[in-house]
Amino acid sequence: MLQPVRFVFLFIALLWNALPSEADPNMEVETSFETIRSWLQTNAAPLYDEFNPPASAEEIHAFESQAGVTLPRSLREAYSIHNGEKGTTNGIFGAWRWLPLNEAMSHRQYLLESGLSLAAGAIPVLISGGGDYFYAESVESARNDSEIMEWWHEQPGRDVKYKSFAAFLAEFAELLERGQYVYLPDEFVGLIDRDEL
Repeated sequence: MLQPVRFVFLFIALLWNALPSEADPNMEVETSFETIRSWLQTNAAPLYDEFNPPASAEEIHAFESQAGVTLPRSLREAYSIHNGEKGTTNGIFGAWRWLPLNEAMSHRQYLLESGLSLAAGAIPVLISGGGDYFYAESVESARNDSEIMEWWHEQPGRDVKYKSFAAFLAEFAELLERGQYVYLPDEFVGLIDRDEL
C-alpha cells in the first residue's frame, strides 16, 4: 500500500523540479541590454556609444547614502551595467533619457525642494523633454524591487507603469525588435515611438 503513496510523492517532486523557476532579474536586465545594444548597433549606431560606463559599487553606495534611499534590485543591476546615458541625447528610450546617478540626485533634490507631490523615497530614473519622470521608490532591502511610476508634471501622481525596471527594459527591448521605434538622426538624437510621428 505504501508503493502508490511513494510514487505520488516522487511524481510531485519530479514535477516541482521541472517547473521553471522565477527569472533572475539580474539576467533579465543583462539580456535586455544585450538586445538593446545589438539593435542600436544595427539600426542606430551613433546611439550605441551614448550609454555611460557602469557605475561602480562605490558610486552606487555614495548615491544611496547621500539620497537616503536603497536602490531597487533591478535598477541597481542596471546601473552596474550602465550609469544612465550621456547628456548629449534626447532620450534613447523613446524620447525618455535615462539619468546617470549624479543627475538622478540633482533631479530628486529639485523635485523634493519644489514641494511637488512626490514620495520622499522617489528615485527619478528617466526624464522626458517635457519635464515628466519615470521613477522608482526606495526599498527596505537591496534584494527587493520597486514598481516604476510615471510622474507627469501637469497632473502629478503615482501612476504605476511597470512592475520593475527589469520589466521596463524587457518591454522596451521587445518593442525595438518589433520595429516600434525609429532613429531619425537629422531630427532627433534618440529614438522615437512610431505612434508619435
